[in-house]
Parts: sequence; C-alpha cells; structure tokens
Amino acid sequence: MSAARRLRILVAEDCEAGAPLALATARIRPQAVLEEAANADEALGAVAQGAVDLALIDFGRPGADGLELAALIRRARSDIPLAVICSQDDAWTRARALDVAFIPRPATEEALAAFLARAELRLTS
Repeated sequence: MSAARRLRILVAEDCEAGAPLALATARIRPQAVLEEAANADEALGAVAQGAVDLALIDFGRPGADGLELAALIRRARSDIPLAVICSQDDAWTRARALDVAFIPRPATEEALAAFLARAELRLTS
C-alpha cells in the first residue's frame, strides 16, 4: 500500500442500530475509506473487486457467522488482514486457525486501534 493511497477498510456487520463497529472505526481512522457490508455477499463482493485492504467482521450475523465469512475471505485473498469481533471465548481458537485476529466483545476503541495499527504495518512491509 502506497503512502499516498488511503486505507480501505471493510466493516462487515449486521446492525440496524447505527453500525457501532463502523462508527468506531471511522473515529479511529477518519482518513480511511470505509466499505460497509451488511451480509456475506456484500463483503465477498467488495473483497473480490479488490476494494478493501483489511476487514473487521462482526461474528454474529445472518447466514455465515463471522468466522465462516473470514474463511471465505481468506480463500479469496490470503493476504488481507482480518479481525473478528466476538463474545464467544472459544471462537479465538477457530480464528487462530484461519490467521484471523480475535477482538473480544465488547470491542474497545483501543483494541480496534491496535488491530488497525498492526494491519497497516503488515500492509506496508
């Protein structure tokens, strides 16, 4: 990723109450371009088009859960940094197997910022 290009972040969450993950991400990285996806098809479409550099995925979603969606994204783009936000303690072992970061719910802005910083370093190295 070149320094001149803005970071493109996919936020995949099914939330009718103001999309808290997207709002927090926008506060943390106001210069980034956010691509929001309400379902797996939208998320996979954005990834297939190359429209994103990294993804934040809410675990609880209709259809595929967040780790199932992460596995689908990982098959399409093995290089993309991914994080799943989840309250299920046992999900971190599934996340590790997929090389996906695990952010426990409730996701704090500090945890999101730490993932984003690590992801940006990975993208620029």
